[in-house]
Amino acid sequence: KDNIKIYTIKERPVYRENLDKDIESDIFIFATTHRSQTGIPSLCVHAPGNWGKAELGGKNKQLCISMPAYMKAAFIKLIELNTINFDIVQECTHHGPYLEKPVMFIEIGSSEQEWSRKDAGEIIAKTIMHILTINMPKYETAFGIGGQHTTTNFKNILANTNIAIGHV
Repeated sequence: KDNIKIYTIKERPVYRENLDKDIESDIFIFATTHRSQTGIPSLCVHAPGNWGKAELGGKNKQLCISMPAYMKAAFIKLIELNTINFDIVQECTHHGPYLEKPVMFIEIGSSEQEWSRKDAGEIIAKTIMHILTINMPKYETAFGIGGQHTTTNFKNILANTNIAIGHV
């Protein structure tokens, strides 16, 4: 599509509040990194927002407009392109920034070692271009309750049903 624009920002994305006021766009996709104490190499998607206190950007008790269909399509494409044996996950909603437009994160985790891998970056880039250029499938939409940070309990639903999950 001719109207896809790529921007880079110097700030940590989780603290880039109200980016939608500075950049005119219908949707926002942050391609970034994810740090995990488990050290499991991963490719992740998730919606930003905070269920409670905003400790990593965003606003207290404020969720952003999620993009469940885009996140599911990305999740499926990440599985398809995963030739590097990374874990593919949808994370729970857990940080900012706060935007008033639909927004999602797609990330490489979980340490500097994975972040610097060109093959992981290429998978993320191909996935983003895929979800921005396809005719988006129609999915049933749900939100998830429970599970761990990487929501492993919802992986089967995302991979094998017509259900897309927004916030968890």
